[in-house]
Amino acid sequence: MQLSDHTDMPAGHEMNQSSTSLDKPQFSVIIPAYNGERFIGETIQSVLAQTYKAAEIIVVDDGSSDNTATVVKQYSGQIAISYVRQQNQGPSAARNHGVSLARGDWIAFLDADDLWYSKKLQTHRDYIRNNPDVALFWCDMDNIDEHGQARRDSKGTDPLAQIIFDRPVCPLPSAVVMRKNIFDLTMGFNTVLRCYEDVEYFFRLANAFPVMFMPERLFAYRKYEKQSDYLRMRGLIDNWSVVNALLVLLCRDDSTKQTALRRHSASIYSGAGRHLLRAGNLERARYCFRQSFAQRPFYGRNLRRWALSYLPGLRTIYRRAKKHAVRA
Repeated sequence: MQLSDHTDMPAGHEMNQSSTSLDKPQFSVIIPAYNGERFIGETIQSVLAQTYKAAEIIVVDDGSSDNTATVVKQYSGQIAISYVRQQNQGPSAARNHGVSLARGDWIAFLDADDLWYSKKLQTHRDYIRNNPDVALFWCDMDNIDEHGQARRDSKGTDPLAQIIFDRPVCPLPSAVVMRKNIFDLTMGFNTVLRCYEDVEYFFRLANAFPVMFMPERLFAYRKYEKQSDYLRMRGLIDNWSVVNALLVLLCRDDSTKQTALRRHSASIYSGAGRHLLRAGNLERARYCFRQSFAQRPFYGRNLRRWALSYLPGLRTIYRRAKKHAVRA
C-alpha cells in the first residue's frame, strides 16, 4: 500500500450500524496462523467456550509447513469454522484475507497462540450495546508462557500509546473487537509490514474514530521464544522505519504526539541496538544508535550503549553481565 492509503480518513464517514448489530452483534473471529499446530487447538477451544457464541471462526493459514490444517479441521461441525490457506504473506495479509470472508458485522481478532476467557465476547457485547458510537473496543490481558503459566506483566510504557489510547501500550490484536464496516473503510492492515502492523493500524484507526478500552482482563497473551532475538531484531528495525514514517504523517498536526513519537522511536532503536550489541553485531548496533540519536539527541541510555560499541573491554564485561545474550 502507498503512504496515502494510511493517513487521512475520508470526510463524512459514518458508522452505519443497524440496531440489530448493536443489540445482538454477530462476531466473526479471525485467526491468522503460521505453523500454529502447537497451540491453535486451545485457541479455538477458547472461542467455543464463550458464553456469548461467535457467529463463525475463520482460520487463515499463512503457508504453514506443520499440521495446523489437521488440528483446525478436527473442529469442523462444532461451529461455522472456515479454514483457508494462502501462500506465506505475513500476519497483515492473513488478517485482511480473513476479514474479506467474514459475514458478521463485528470482527474479533485472535492470534493462534492466545486464549480468550469465557466471557470475552459477552463483555464486548455489553459494551457495544452501551456505547453505540464506538468503532473499536479492546480489553486488558494476562501474560502467560508457552506452558500456560502466568508471567509477570510488562512494565514498559509507550508514551505515544499513553497519549492516543490513555494506556501504557497499544492494543494487541487478540484484545480487539471492531466494526467490520470501519475495517473496510480504513483498508485494513498494511501488508508491507510483518511486525508492528498492529501498532500502525490501531494508531491510524484511533486517529479517526472513537475507540474504547475495557478494563476487564479477558484474554491471555502467550509470550515465548518464537525465533532468535537476532532475527527478530532485524525484522523489527526494518519494519519500524516504515511504521515510524507513517506515524509521522498521522502526528504532523499535533506537536504533543510528535514529541511522544520521537521519544518512543528513540527507545525502540536504542533497545534494538542493545540486543545487537550483545550479539556482537557492532555495525548494525551503531546504525540503531544513530537512528535513536536522530530522534532524541540527548537520550542518556542510548549514549551509554553507543559508547560501549567502541570500548571492547567494557563491552565484554557488559555482555557477560547479561545472562540472556543473543547469538549472532
